[in-house]
Amino acid sequence: SVAFFNRYLDLVEAGVDWLAETSVACRRHGVAPWVSIRMNDLHGHKNFTGSFFNHPLLRDPAIRLRHSRYPSMAGDPTYREGLNYERPEVRAMMFAQIREVVEDYDFEGLELDWWRNPLCCEPEATAATIAMMNDWFREIRALTEWRAARTGRPFYLGMRLPARLTTLRAIGIDVATLAREGTLDFLAPSAFWRTAWDLPHDELRHEVGDGPAIFGVIEDGVNALATVAPGIPMTREIRLISASVEHLRANAAGKLVLGADGIEWFNFYCTDQTRIPG
Repeated sequence: SVAFFNRYLDLVEAGVDWLAETSVACRRHGVAPWVSIRMNDLHGHKNFTGSFFNHPLLRDPAIRLRHSRYPSMAGDPTYREGLNYERPEVRAMMFAQIREVVEDYDFEGLELDWWRNPLCCEPEATAATIAMMNDWFREIRALTEWRAARTGRPFYLGMRLPARLTTLRAIGIDVATLAREGTLDFLAPSAFWRTAWDLPHDELRHEVGDGPAIFGVIEDGVNALATVAPGIPMTREIRLISASVEHLRANAAGKLVLGADGIEWFNFYCTDQTRIPG
């Protein structure tokens, strides 16, 4: 991590805005740049007060979710103590970050990423809480529409999210309503870290209507079958799909057959980071 973050420190000290450079690089290669924002990232959940990963709000237990851990869930319960969007200071902080990215940078689309982690409000969210969150998402939509009017080109808004819409609604994210009313332009249903091979994109279409695009998401992890990588002294829990053209083509084909309108790649840099061949 030290070597990784030293690179970003070098950029900061040189006065380089790396986020702005991403859109410059996209334009150079004829790619329309979009941006994805993780809505509840808990990489630093093992140390809420000290980890450099965490937003300062996470230091306050009163700001974090208390009832989002299911009784049958194994592992560390802190991994489900994310920011509680029922708190106005959480919504204000996230909206400020979103506003900066939309207003100050050269992007054409915004993805609200509800994976890592799928946490928003306390379950079971009340009708009033769901209505409040719907209004908050509509404010983000108004922001992207303002940007579109200013640039003269569309600015798309969507979500990367689990495909279980009833569960999402229980934590305050009413995807079906937002999709059918036109607040969301696209959905990117996925699984955590793993590429799902049988995610029912066709059934999801019935739930959200014909309005939003549905992208099939290919995560870098293929599945949980332990596999040895020949040629390097490493055994991984999962195979990394971006090292396999055959896996990529097969998984994309399955998603497109089920009606996906496009393909989103996610976390592919992990294969390069550990120098996996292929």
